[in-house]
Amino acid sequence: MSRSNHVLEHPEVRLGGIVSYTVGYVLSILLSGLAFGLVYTHALPRPVMFGVLCGIAFALVLLQMFLFLGLNLNPSHRWKTAATAFTLPILILMIVLTIWMFYTLQLRVMPH
Repeated sequence: MSRSNHVLEHPEVRLGGIVSYTVGYVLSILLSGLAFGLVYTHALPRPVMFGVLCGIAFALVLLQMFLFLGLNLNPSHRWKTAATAFTLPILILMIVLTIWMFYTLQLRVMPH
């Protein structure tokens, strides 16, 4: 009567191994260090810096979703994919509205 259908053996529950966590950690540290170094040294003009930092932030989000959260596009992980599909528009909306809020705040508060 022993069943081999253990809860932790389901593909929805299994996460990445030590290799994916280590690679994700190292890449996260490198990308965060790159962003910090660019801001600290003022290496690029402001509009270019903004675009590069947005790209680094987006790469960090994708890196963490795939390597730390274990998201992949297999049919067995359809609930993770569905949750990501609903989360991404909210995340993008939150980022865009935050940028808009600080831009309009700067226009209203800072002297010209």
